[in-house]
Amino acid sequence: MHLRNVSRVCTTYTGNQDGAPQGASSFLGRKGGRVSRRRAVSAIVLLASLTYLLSGCSLFNAAPTASFRRSPEAGNAPLSVFFDASASADPDGTIVTFAWSYGDGRTGDGVTTTHTYASAGLYETKLSLTDDGGANGTTIRMVTVTEPGAAIPVGTHVGEAALNFTLQDLDGKETSLSQFRGYVVLLDFWASGCAPCTQTLPYLETLRKRYAADGLVLVGVSLDENALDIARFLATGGYSEMITLWESHDAAEKVKDLYGIDIPHTFLIDRQGVIRWSNGPIHLRDRDITPWL
Repeated sequence: MHLRNVSRVCTTYTGNQDGAPQGASSFLGRKGGRVSRRRAVSAIVLLASLTYLLSGCSLFNAAPTASFRRSPEAGNAPLSVFFDASASADPDGTIVTFAWSYGDGRTGDGVTTTHTYASAGLYETKLSLTDDGGANGTTIRMVTVTEPGAAIPVGTHVGEAALNFTLQDLDGKETSLSQFRGYVVLLDFWASGCAPCTQTLPYLETLRKRYAADGLVLVGVSLDENALDIARFLATGGYSEMITLWESHDAAEKVKDLYGIDIPHTFLIDRQGVIRWSNGPIHLRDRDITPWL
């Protein structure tokens, strides 16, 4: 929260020789010399606050919320990208400036803008807002530009295209990781008998709900011994929106070994299928997700 510049929108107060607003002197006078400095200051603050409230003025200014989409978010160089910040909002004022930093040394302004990336690279595009009260808000999104014909290495490390695999869901339907291209994926390896797993799944579900409208999906590979344990845990915890893959313990174990991890472990995979984050789920933060949405 930022102090709003109330001098331009609220009544201007003039001080007497003691520095108190006009109107406070009579209060001080009635108490005479027995009023302590602390009580005098409290009275001044109370009078000023009441005046502000009655006049409809606010001492604080909420920061604007920055949000934007880019289209496309990835492609071959040269890549022309359209940026739209019309979803940004200010809860108690008006956004007066939209400033863009495209990540390649160039900048722009406006609610909408188009920029062309001339060469391949991973670019952090930043939107900075300023409202009519001087408060600021920022957010970033990533733009991936590749050389025409360039192949992204496949693997299990950050910056590599995630290894594809196919497992059945709990209804017996075969599902491949590659089917989720176009979505941002939280790929989590877990088991209902693993305490750290069950302790962090509610957190992952919270993140899924928070960013579902932006294209985030939660895909869980269960390492349980049987499907009944999985179904019971999911029903009890309310994880109906998590896409759960299993098929069998042996099949799920092979995928875990393919990725070379212990549970719990979570991968963040971007819309092009590239791994952007890999660690225990307890370490995952909003700032790790939002640039890829």
